[in-house]
Amino acid sequence: MEGKLFIDGQDAFTEYGIFIEHYGFKDLIAMPGFKKIDSTEWDEYDGEEYDLTNPVLDAHTLTLPFYVMNIFAAGDFFEVLSNKAYHQFEFRDIGRTYRLRLVSNNQLNKKIKIGKMSLTFIDDNSSIPTGMPMATAPAGFKQKEYMLDKIDFSRFGIYILQGTEEDVMKSPQVRENIKYDDPSRNGIIYDQEQVKYKAKQAQLKLLIYANSITEFWARYDAFFCQLLKPGNHILYIPSIYEEYDCFYKKMSITKFDILKTGKVWCEFNVILQFTNMTPSMNVMLL
Repeated sequence: MEGKLFIDGQDAFTEYGIFIEHYGFKDLIAMPGFKKIDSTEWDEYDGEEYDLTNPVLDAHTLTLPFYVMNIFAAGDFFEVLSNKAYHQFEFRDIGRTYRLRLVSNNQLNKKIKIGKMSLTFIDDNSSIPTGMPMATAPAGFKQKEYMLDKIDFSRFGIYILQGTEEDVMKSPQVRENIKYDDPSRNGIIYDQEQVKYKAKQAQLKLLIYANSITEFWARYDAFFCQLLKPGNHILYIPSIYEEYDCFYKKMSITKFDILKTGKVWCEFNVILQFTNMTPSMNVMLL
């Protein structure tokens, strides 16, 4: 486990006897959500109008699960984390370095010599990645025609997983009109002039299967570089020939695994906010 994690330049395994769990990178590599975006709901239109001129990312709160090979050495580790707010964590397995600050110690389960602990950190330096989609889909890529801003998802090297279309096609909720409850009469008086719909969110279930960690980051960064740009984005679903105006809300990673071959398997969910969702024939009832 030596040479995998360095904290402020020190090998974490050699100095403190700690290392990250095999599946412990999910929180770390997840993209934070946007800060609250101002919006206005107009009575005469479906959905909401959002100010997307300059959306910014929130700070990123994440939990790292550690194995501790020597419980007594954990004290030295906490002493280092307590000597200043920010520390540099270099994760060589994933080829990334982060500047993190400790906010809580969630748990420490210990046996005679080996323990397991989860620590929560905050990355205050969230930034939008840079990258470009590939000119063409990778060789052998079998899924095409799903689009983000007229760019095929295959050019990001990303698969759309089962469950995405069903969530996108769900009908939004009806927005309630003005009503008046007169205590002197039965029932209520309801504005019957129109039926309008609330804004809705949908979850994209996505997969990146890359040949290396370098290839993974190229695909991941290119996708989020595009999705996090200011303004509305257009999602196209080929099976129903529909386009949807939307923007990024938040995301989470459900599985991240670096295989023995060096290949990377990453499943993640992206929550999109739809800005104008008038039901059509291609919707599913909730």
